[in-house]
Amino acid sequence: MSLEIRVIRDLHELDSARDALDALAPARGRHADIYDTASWLLAWLAARGEAAGAMRVLVAERDGRPVAMLPLAASSRSAWTLAGSGLRPRFRPVIGVPEPGPAEADALGALVERAAAEGMRALDLPALPSDDPASELLVEALRRAGFRVGLRAASADTLAEVDGEPWDAFRRRFRKFERTVKNFTNKASRLGEVSVRWWGGPSGGGIEEGFERYRAMHALGWKGPLGEPMSRHRRDLLARAAVRGWARVSCLEVAGVPAAAMIWFRLGEREIAYSTVYDVRLAALSAGTILIWRGLERAFEAGAPQVVDFLPGRGSQKDQLCTARPPLHTVEAVRSVPHAVGRAVARAARAVARRLRPERAAGAGGNAVRDRPATERVRAEPAPGVAVRPLEIDPRVELYLVVAGGHRSPKQMREGWGENDRWLVLGDPAAAFVRLDGGDAPRELVLLGEDVSVEQAAALLAAALGRTLDDDLVVHRAILPAPDDRGAG
Repeated sequence: MSLEIRVIRDLHELDSARDALDALAPARGRHADIYDTASWLLAWLAARGEAAGAMRVLVAERDGRPVAMLPLAASSRSAWTLAGSGLRPRFRPVIGVPEPGPAEADALGALVERAAAEGMRALDLPALPSDDPASELLVEALRRAGFRVGLRAASADTLAEVDGEPWDAFRRRFRKFERTVKNFTNKASRLGEVSVRWWGGPSGGGIEEGFERYRAMHALGWKGPLGEPMSRHRRDLLARAAVRGWARVSCLEVAGVPAAAMIWFRLGEREIAYSTVYDVRLAALSAGTILIWRGLERAFEAGAPQVVDFLPGRGSQKDQLCTARPPLHTVEAVRSVPHAVGRAVARAARAVARRLRPERAAGAGGNAVRDRPATERVRAEPAPGVAVRPLEIDPRVELYLVVAGGHRSPKQMREGWGENDRWLVLGDPAAAFVRLDGGDAPRELVLLGEDVSVEQAAALLAAALGRTLDDDLVVHRAILPAPDDRGAG
């Protein structure tokens, strides 16, 4: 059976071929990857429509059926790179079998030769997975086609090897992490029921609602709101992946309040933890850690994968769950030309990759950690007949104050208190908590509920102090419902 090679340069042509092309990546088993799908490429173009002119998606077909694909991009005739540079953490040649053989080697060789015939003289590919045998075949194909190929370590994947073991065996391997999650869950449960909502999965249902929940969580996270290009990309990707049954979105809630959200993909035998976001105001509850473990449990319910992919990079949860870090290699390939020209073309290829990479601001609205609330001047006359009582700070109330103040731990919170500080409950039913220093000067005011205004709480505080209020203090509005027995004791 002879190979036919075509080069897709047009968005509409790629869209018309997406069903056939999307069948390749899931057939890779443990090497299946969401980044190797036409759906991902189309979502990239939804965010970066101006990049469509640079697209060069080379497809090898046998009997009219795709068997291999190289999704590349070029802004000049000679300097090429991967399609979607800057939005994807890795690149691999796309084939349609778990382990490549001679037929796949021939297909990749034909794709490289066609790229060279189209004018490619330099190719810059960051982050080629070293544990995928298809990567080695691509490097060999480049060399056979007359390219000088350089490899250097770039970063590494972060994987948990599963090899089909059941959930009980997996959790025993990570019993320390499971105990940590149990402790975090018990702690969060002091403030209300801990539950998880799901969208997508095999049915693909409700993925738009799931994305909106994820986007809202992203805005409350340390990166701030999603930028419009990244928002379009992830919305489009989830919609396309949900049709295939690949996508899931989850949200962890505490007392009905969203605390963290995650995007997951399942292709072939690979479970991909794509993105985790959490409300920084609830950081003390470790909601992201709880949600990762709940998501893994859900993934195993659908059938144990061969590998869980946490994507390249480091992090507390990744480091605890990772069992393998196969290197990702940057490939710089230059076809045999005079040395000085080759270096110039290679530099041009790297420049192409930089130009096709979105600005950081296009992916997120900012990445500054949120500052502590500043003090504000609060003025009020005393309200008549105000009930005031001491606030008993048991472990549950202490955690509530930690969360209300946006602290990461009780220790961090108490470091800001004076030795003789005390807390009072204002109103009956309680409308606010207030912290007074040793001289009865108010320092911190916590509003309990959306219907309590600063002015109302200030009048209650003035009554508690028995004077007109004209003070600088920090004001918080509690996110979670206050404990039912607040202030009793």
